[in-house]
Formats: sequence, C-alpha cells, structure tokens
Amino acid sequence: MRRFTCEDLLRFNNINLDVLTETYNLGFYLEYLSTWPEYFMVEEAPHASGLTSYIMGKAEGKGEKWHGHVTAVTVAPEYRRLGRARLMMDLLEEVSNEGYRAYFVDLFVRVSNTLAIRMYEKFGYSVYRQVLGYYSGEEDAYGRSREGGREGGREEGREGGGLGCIRSLGILCIGRCWAITRGRRTRMVGLRREGGREGERIAY
Repeated sequence: MRRFTCEDLLRFNNINLDVLTETYNLGFYLEYLSTWPEYFMVEEAPHASGLTSYIMGKAEGKGEKWHGHVTAVTVAPEYRRLGRARLMMDLLEEVSNEGYRAYFVDLFVRVSNTLAIRMYEKFGYSVYRQVLGYYSGEEDAYGRSREGGREGGREEGREGGGLGCIRSLGILCIGRCWAITRGRRTRMVGLRREGGREGERIAY
C-alpha cells in the first residue's frame, strides 16, 4: 500500500472500467493529489504490474461539521472479496481521525448499488440522507456516514449512538423529510441510532 502518484493515472484502467466506478477528468485527480495526498492511496498487484485498488478522499467542513469524505473507493474485479475495500476504508478513517481530527466520515453511493450498500453497512455506515439526481442527474445517491474518534465531540453522539453527529450536520430528522443541503434538494431517509460501548466507533 502506498500513496497514489501521477504515473498511476496511466495504470488504473483495469479498475476504472467497472461500470459503477466514476471516472473523472485529469484535473480532478490532480487536485486531490496536490491537496489531500495522504487521502489518495493505491495498492500494487502482488504478482503483476497492475493495480488492485485505490481510494481517494478529502477533509472538509467547519467546526463540528469537520469530517473526512470518501470520494471514491474501488477494487479491480479480479481482486474483489479479498478485503481490499475494508483495508482502504480503514486507512482513510485512520487519516481522518488521527491526521485531521475529524468528527465523522461520510460518502455517497448509488441507490442501485446494493452490493456496495451492504458492504458499507458491514463497515458501520448508515444512511443519513438521499440526494436526488446526484449522479449526472440520472440517479439518486445515499449519503452514508460513520462517527469518528475525535475527542470533545457532542456527548449525545457518543452516548446515544451517533444522533448527535447527525445534529452536528445541521440535520435532525427521524423517518423522512425534505431539506436543502449544499444547493441540492435532499431527502433524508431512515436515520438510525445504534448503541455501542464507550470509546467504540459507533454507526449512525
């Protein structure tokens, strides 16, 4: 496992050819490489010259909305179901918690991508909103999030299984409601509270 480099942009086609993997313009990748290099990681194939997987992310927000964001995490088809995605997500959460002292980590996933949704649920992520037309105006996205390990967070979030972190996003909705978030019409769905031991990362 190592940091992604500019040369890797010429080597990751075997990963990005997947229909559910978003491919961005060159400037987008270079911005992440220059601004959040520690969030952009890749794994070399053990017995070949290619790549197995990569993850890119960033830190954003202000105050108690300060968080890590997973922009993309993807694994080449021939290397799936081997724990690569979990390894990548663990690394990003570690960078968010220890390097950026983030309060939580979030991501977006296509509502039709049931395999990824189940995977994120296993990792402790829960839906906190649904963004209409997020993917090129053609498909909705679920916003999924998980509490981070920063000290000094809201007590409600730690004792109540994460609802305080939903409050820190400016969102307090149980069931379904409508809101405006970052200029998009957003539907909040299925907020959940899950308990956990003190000091444990808690899903929400």
